[in-house]
Amino acid sequence: MAPQDLDSENQETDPKRDNGGLPGMFSAVRWRVAVCGFFGILVSQTFRVSFTVGVSCMVGSHSMLQENLTTLPVPGHGYQRTWNTSWNGNFSGIVETNSTEIQGEFQWDKKAQATLLSAYFYGYLVSQVPGGWLSRRYGTRWVVAIAMMVAMACTALTPICARTHMYLLFAIRVILGAVQGTFFPSLFNMAVRWVPPLETARFVAVVIAGFPIGQVVTFPVSGLLCQYGFDRGWGSIFYVFALTSLVWIVAWLYTVYDTPLQHPRISKAEREYIMARIARIESKQDQRKMAPWCSILASPPVWGTALGYFGIDWVNNTFSLGIILYMGEVLKFKITSSGIIGSLPPIVYFISSMFVGCLSDFILKKKALSRVNTRRLFQTLSFMPMGILMAATGFVTKEHASLAVAFLVISQMFFGLSRAGFLISVMDFAPRFAGEISGVLNIFGTMTGLFVPLAIGTLTPNGTQAEWRTIFLIGGGVAIIGAVGFCIFARGEVQLWAKVREVNPEMEIMVDEKTDKREQKTSA
Repeated sequence: MAPQDLDSENQETDPKRDNGGLPGMFSAVRWRVAVCGFFGILVSQTFRVSFTVGVSCMVGSHSMLQENLTTLPVPGHGYQRTWNTSWNGNFSGIVETNSTEIQGEFQWDKKAQATLLSAYFYGYLVSQVPGGWLSRRYGTRWVVAIAMMVAMACTALTPICARTHMYLLFAIRVILGAVQGTFFPSLFNMAVRWVPPLETARFVAVVIAGFPIGQVVTFPVSGLLCQYGFDRGWGSIFYVFALTSLVWIVAWLYTVYDTPLQHPRISKAEREYIMARIARIESKQDQRKMAPWCSILASPPVWGTALGYFGIDWVNNTFSLGIILYMGEVLKFKITSSGIIGSLPPIVYFISSMFVGCLSDFILKKKALSRVNTRRLFQTLSFMPMGILMAATGFVTKEHASLAVAFLVISQMFFGLSRAGFLISVMDFAPRFAGEISGVLNIFGTMTGLFVPLAIGTLTPNGTQAEWRTIFLIGGGVAIIGAVGFCIFARGEVQLWAKVREVNPEMEIMVDEKTDKREQKTSA
């Protein structure tokens, strides 16, 4: 059969068509898969964020928390950035506690604490692309399950490693970051095999919502375990979250399969509904092939999406670090991570991302806009206001310091709108390689975590409002460039290098059997 574009607009079935016997949204297997993905992201967040609280309990009054440090959780693409309010060029995650003298089990200095807190990200960065390839080659189900098993073991071993040697703790945190770095690209590969195009934004919004909710849940639970738990409090944090992940692994393996064709409990009506709309079946031979990186790197929509990743991470880094430092140095106002202020940004982000997922799919279902113009619309509605809010922050005076907090919270509402913009566009133009490309772009965005602190350290030597205004104007400009660049380069159709040919699953099985027999004869 000749190769053909199976992801074109013509392949989408009329949304008004009668789908007799099709289960509702809450009973459909594909939405159970989405919910399971949500809890998987949430559990992965507990592994990462809980260490932030754990360190403060492990070192007690020797923690950086006792040195006027604070944190403000701001959602990103799979990780959270938290910052030192007396910034010295390095970044570190912390949670504020009271000033009561607490005797910790360990005597780690600030440099050692910062090193341990950053260990996770060394592993996280290097596993993005391999994670995307592995899940495309072997399937998301087992790649994610095995990664979670390793992450569970690393978390459970954290107290033992900490009490053995700090270097061993560092190593296990790097390993944890490496296995969890496979989650983000793997879930994109899962989505393109399970989600009809008219449900993409909702599906991704549900799964990605695990990031902000994981942050909101983990901080208070970890704090309670630190104070009232067993094994000196801090040890119970890691044991409890490791046990929680075991429950999730069982649920994941029971609920999730790589494709609707493989799922033993999906209804015939739902299976046919999904396959009639996605029809993205790769032959096993195609799955073994490496992604065409030369074509990918020369593709305009890839670079348009890269501008989106870079812009959103630059804005988030500038807000999460810049707001805290700006309010301390210029506005003489302190934000703490305790109370409602610290929880508002991720909650607002969660609400807006869920809303925009439904709205985006509704627009596509009604054919009010084309797919690419829908993505452009929400990219613009997200990035433009964020850029304006960031630029305006530089003009906030000491008398109106609370405005800076308001701008941060409101920016997270607009941040959520981007879930229907650049983030899912790769599933439009390159669904076959969505995992690998998303992994590369996530690295591209993550690198702003190095550039933003460097820019702040260089451009604000005296901490004056004029110097900080430059920082916020740069951030606003980057956001606007991200919006304009994406709108110019975005594409809604599958690119030539990403097209797949249609393969009959039954014929594919027959071919595999014949191949196995030939291989057996050859080996004999």
